[in-house]
Amino acid sequence: MLNILPGDAALLAGDPRAAQNPEIMDAMRARWGLDQPIHIRYATYITNLIRGDLGISYRTGNTVNRLIVLNFPPTIRIVILSFIFSTILGISLGFIAAVKHGSAADIGSMIFSIFGISAPRFWIGLMLMYYFAVNLRLLPASGLGDGSISYLILPSVTLGIPLIALLARTTRASVLDVMKEDYVRTARSKGLSERTVKFKHIFRNALISIITIAGLQLGTLLATTVIVEEVFSLPGLGRLIIRSIHRRDIPAVQGVIFVFALGFIIINLSVDLLYAYLDPQIKYD
Repeated sequence: MLNILPGDAALLAGDPRAAQNPEIMDAMRARWGLDQPIHIRYATYITNLIRGDLGISYRTGNTVNRLIVLNFPPTIRIVILSFIFSTILGISLGFIAAVKHGSAADIGSMIFSIFGISAPRFWIGLMLMYYFAVNLRLLPASGLGDGSISYLILPSVTLGIPLIALLARTTRASVLDVMKEDYVRTARSKGLSERTVKFKHIFRNALISIITIAGLQLGTLLATTVIVEEVFSLPGLGRLIIRSIHRRDIPAVQGVIFVFALGFIIINLSVDLLYAYLDPQIKYD
């Protein structure tokens, strides 16, 4: 699809000074294979992909594999940090809201959830940057600086707030459903402590749907770093794909999208395998 979009990739990705020389432009198209029919270019891409070769960046001249390796660490650090903090906070909020159903804590967590799901990530990032970096001067506003974790806090929170909200709602609904089950009443009638009932019988059985949402959203976090990295000027895969789109760097765009898609598939597979561990009744033939 990127190859059939209007516009000349050689003109957009190459040296602007060379645009006035038709011979140089023809040589660039030949070197990058842009003079080939679309089906030939597709077959070449798939063949190289099978060998693990994602191509050469039109914009930088480096291999796309190298660009991804260089830009992957900041992205994965933000995603992991955001996922850990969001999962802990979101599940905790949802569990408390369910256990204290109808209380102020329940209403407050649901109001936060509506806000977290509705608010755009770029707006959340700008607001956090304004208050914590500009006004209070507690955290750096952008970039990676010396690589310390303080530079990742605001991007991770920005990326994670929608996930906190979604997990809080999911956990609350799942826990409330499990609390109505007969085995929960049976556990209480046996004289088990409320702590044992809540965590061993209610929370564990509610985890299946929670992990499903969390796993799917982990893949989504990886893809939505595009917005967060652009807002906070972070040199990750998200910013790489934005720069590549602007310059029509087709191999770099395809390479990053492939990594995002592969990550999403691996995460979903891991979640499916985790089901069998959490629920022995689930078996895979």
